[in-house]
Amino acid sequence: MPQASFDDIVDDCKDSLAWCIKNLPDIVGADNIDLDRYVVGGDSAGGTLSTLSGHVLSPKPKVVIDVFGLVDAPGLGKRESSHLEAWSKDYGDELEKVMEKAKMDRDPANAEFMCPWYWEYPDQMDPEDLKAFWGMPNFTVEDKHKFRMDVLNYIHMKDELFDILYRKNTFASEDEYDKYAKSVSPYHLLDSTSNYPPTFILHGTGDSAVPVEQSYEFAKRLRELGIEVDERYKEGGEHCFENKIEVSHE
Repeated sequence: MPQASFDDIVDDCKDSLAWCIKNLPDIVGADNIDLDRYVVGGDSAGGTLSTLSGHVLSPKPKVVIDVFGLVDAPGLGKRESSHLEAWSKDYGDELEKVMEKAKMDRDPANAEFMCPWYWEYPDQMDPEDLKAFWGMPNFTVEDKHKFRMDVLNYIHMKDELFDILYRKNTFASEDEYDKYAKSVSPYHLLDSTSNYPPTFILHGTGDSAVPVEQSYEFAKRLRELGIEVDERYKEGGEHCFENKIEVSHE
């Protein structure tokens, strides 16, 4: 993003499952794997894709794990971003010009598949820790990665994340755009299904990025459909609150 659309990302999820079905039997042995029994899970955007996977993947996952994922983008409405960070450089009067051009880039050749967040920059995290954390011993944070985060920062500032992901400029009307947005919303898609997988939800009640009410409403709708749901909420927990949990091995 912005080179990849939301449809591109969903296609990647489908392709990943297809790859597993085709290749895992040879890798681990056909007798050691049941390809009809798998679980999907993720946090934040990964939670969004996990809940959407319960609708679009075939065969369906046996369980969906949603960790503070956004399930109803149309329900967010316009809002001020909670993700604004300092720019990686001073763009001066050129900021708007540079960012407006960058946010409209659709050339797949310019896409970055790995991109550290602000807190993973060398002045925030030891580079060796990042390499170990990612399992990439040769990775180095470069200016192009910081620029990518600046572009995301700008998109958040303009509250245009979903308009860009959903390619709003390609729709002829607001109604068509809204219809599409609901067609890729895990929450709204529940209106046309009765066999969604059992779901586990984890969310912090103080989440300023993804309102916890999204999880409340998603769980409520699942129960109305007779689908098994388990929920756990961290009182006052912010987005990514689980990063602060310490586990003792004593």
